[in-house]
Amino acid sequence: MLSGGASDGAQGIRAIKARFGTTFAQNERSAKYGGMPHSAIATGAVDFVLTPTGIAEELTGWGRTRI
Repeated sequence: MLSGGASDGAQGIRAIKARFGTTFAQNERSAKYGGMPHSAIATGAVDFVLTPTGIAEELTGWGRTRI
């Protein structure tokens, strides 16, 4: 979970992708401050852009397939 102003979150997203991680960003329309997810999404390194509920559902689905 990354959050931050300026480029903090974007730098974190790039670091995660550089290590072959999977990245999620909150949909800008559902965020209180749209600039935070916007910076992450603008990196082009975000795999999923979803609402908070959508992120939870996606992660839950991953857990079910690995059991």
